[in-house]
Amino acid sequence: MKPLVSVVVASRNCPQYIGEALESIRSQTLKNFEVLIVDESTDKKTRKIIAQFAKKDKRFKPFYESGIGLSGSINLGLKKSQGEFIARMDADDVCLPERLVKQVAYMRKHPKIDLIGGWAILINSKGKKIGEITTPPPDDATFRRRMIVTGPWVSPTLMFRRKMLRKTGLFDPSFRFAEDYEFVSRALPHIKVANMQEFLLKYRWDFTQNLTFTSGKKTEWNALRVRWRMIKHHTVPAWYVIYLVKPSISYLIPTALKKWIITRSGIVPKHG
Repeated sequence: MKPLVSVVVASRNCPQYIGEALESIRSQTLKNFEVLIVDESTDKKTRKIIAQFAKKDKRFKPFYESGIGLSGSINLGLKKSQGEFIARMDADDVCLPERLVKQVAYMRKHPKIDLIGGWAILINSKGKKIGEITTPPPDDATFRRRMIVTGPWVSPTLMFRRKMLRKTGLFDPSFRFAEDYEFVSRALPHIKVANMQEFLLKYRWDFTQNLTFTSGKKTEWNALRVRWRMIKHHTVPAWYVIYLVKPSISYLIPTALKKWIITRSGIVPKHG
């Protein structure tokens, strides 16, 4: 019997977090799922933890790769998946127990919605709550309006229908950063989207791991590319070009200075 949900996890050198992340999937109230773990780790601890889960539970299916990047890892997981619904998950976050069952129920109740996200509880590197992300909008129209400004979702809460991929294709491997922003922007002309107005996941905010600071300029540049493409292809109105001013200025500010400001001020993200 094919799994109802395929959870795609991209992993790389996170032995301090991945055990808790995988356990949070294993403990879901919905049991008919598979977990595709695509791991690019160079450390033995991460791979050992993944192997232990795969040995105990056949629903956990590891694939060990190198050099394919985040988009490549996600794409491999998508190609190997069999579920009617596909859920994204990062190796350092924690699913709440009813995440999958709630999202599947929502998708079944709303057959016109192809992609769904939700709210997240922010936690730090030690798992302590430091905030909440409740800004992702519930409706398709607001979601689209906000796309030019930011990604109005929390990436590891996303779930979408497998059949959607026939319209959108896979993730773009040339986008090693801001890959989810590119994917969703390309999907928008073909699908309807929404965000559940409830908490589905604990989203870890760790400066030492977050791509905003480890690969900040590349991420910002790719996001600018996506925004310009949305305007060029008329995904959004042409006058939305004014929204490129702020991220363009932000791109010019050194990443080290941003990190210093945010660290000193205690700012936490409003979206994922």
